[in-house]
Amino acid sequence: MLKNSPYADDTFYNDEYLQGRTAVITSGLSFYLQKSTNIINKYIGTVITDVTDEVRMCCCEIADLLFSETLRDNKTSENNDGYSVTWDLSKTSEKKVVSIISTWLDSNYLYAGVYKYDN
Repeated sequence: MLKNSPYADDTFYNDEYLQGRTAVITSGLSFYLQKSTNIINKYIGTVITDVTDEVRMCCCEIADLLFSETLRDNKTSENNDGYSVTWDLSKTSEKKVVSIISTWLDSNYLYAGVYKYDN
């Protein structure tokens, strides 16, 4: 069991986040939701204990971004022993992650470590 379960699950992704749109993630949804949860935690510097729909939406949107990045094959390492993949998130993608987090999460989380980029 993981210490920190994903903030969103496949039911939320399909029913609430997509709202009738076609899914971007075609396989490995749970993996991408867990990875996006880890990224959110990294950027805000803590684990969210009171998971709201906004947190779940943020998780889903970052998961979509991560999946899109894998289609570009930006892998820097891959290990099939327990399966792990690391991607090189370009500055553009990093800005997108910060933008997604700052769009969905309460400003209290932003003060914990996420700042909006000025474009």
